[in-house]
Amino acid sequence: MSARIRKTRRSKLRCRKICDLMDAPERGALMLVRFVAVALIGISVVEFALYWAVSQHDNAPMQIFPCVLKSVPFVLGVAGLVKSKALAQWVSDKLDE
Repeated sequence: MSARIRKTRRSKLRCRKICDLMDAPERGALMLVRFVAVALIGISVVEFALYWAVSQHDNAPMQIFPCVLKSVPFVLGVAGLVKSKALAQWVSDKLDE
């Protein structure tokens, strides 16, 4: 079952307009911010999965504090993805100084 994705002229123009408004350093900063945010989310998921696997292997109950501590990078990554445009603008301004 494959779904066909249709692109309209309007969506192509909107994408072009967004990309044309951003300069190359801003696009690079946005890419960097998104990469770091996704990496934080990935690290958090792997750490939590490893903690769960070890607790299952040792037949020990999972504790709340380590779970909360391992979820902090996940929350930071999601916040970074939500505010990626503002963070990229800030990074670009800091690099320009």
